[in-house]
Amino acid sequence: MSTRSLVIALRVIGVVLLVSAVVVGVLTGSIRGLVISVLGSISTVVVYFALAAILENQEYVLEYISGELGRLEKRLKSYIRTGDKVCERCNSSYDPSYSYCPNCGYRNVPPSAS
Repeated sequence: MSTRSLVIALRVIGVVLLVSAVVVGVLTGSIRGLVISVLGSISTVVVYFALAAILENQEYVLEYISGELGRLEKRLKSYIRTGDKVCERCNSSYDPSYSYCPNCGYRNVPPSAS
């Protein structure tokens, strides 16, 4: 079952629970019974709607992470192919003969020099 269908199912279940609570409350024949029935079901409905929102956010986050990983992989492959240095501060690539990053000015000091 896809994430989208789970989100729809959770929302439908939440609405059905709320409607059934109203019906049961009306069938009790008192305002007190209606209020207790509706208030009792609201917490359950909130949980179902919250789960639906979490699933939607999870899908968005996974898509975002996947896109970022793809972009990072492309950058890494281009750095490996060209043999350029990569700045530790701004992550831009530059010629290995430079001792500093031309983009931000960060000086890459080799570990043996310190």
